[in-house]
Amino acid sequence: MATNSIPVNGARFYTPGQVAVWAGVTSMTIIRWCDAGLLHATTTPGGHRRITEASVRDYLTKRGMAIPSALAAPVVEGEARVVVVCDAKTRRGLASKLKGLTVRTFAEPLDAVVEICCNPPSMVLLEANGSNDPAEIVRALRSHGRTSSIPVVVWGAADAVDAARQAGATHAFRHDGTADLERVLATLRATS
Repeated sequence: MATNSIPVNGARFYTPGQVAVWAGVTSMTIIRWCDAGLLHATTTPGGHRRITEASVRDYLTKRGMAIPSALAAPVVEGEARVVVVCDAKTRRGLASKLKGLTVRTFAEPLDAVVEICCNPPSMVLLEANGSNDPAEIVRALRSHGRTSSIPVVVWGAADAVDAARQAGATHAFRHDGTADLERVLATLRATS
């Protein structure tokens, strides 16, 4: 889904469908949140809701959810930033563990690699979920001078995790390595 915003008088607005993807809910849920006043939205002459960028960012931040790259604040030198490549279900589960970090999430590995190369983060979290090849991503990051030293954490199926470890992943956990991931994130927070 495209993440292009709709600019109106300098402000940016998003459709309920765009916000639904970021929040991991349905478009109807977003519309209900707008009606309940949880998100600030305007209505177009055609009766469609458009949600303000500030409202979306504020809502996601207050609930400890990851801020998508389309809404992320500009990169600040020296801050602890994490790039996460995972599906929407995992993103919802990780939200509470990523509090206090600047997070950019991606469902598409190629988009994540471009972001990592352009703005190297403090750490990359990569779910081996069948829609990506974590070993290939790790090899690509390790082969580029600008990204070769970024810690890469991979979790998922045993064979994918083992291949990622051999490719140079810093940490690799089989299946749901949530406890292990929390220790890694605690270390990242302590060093930033």
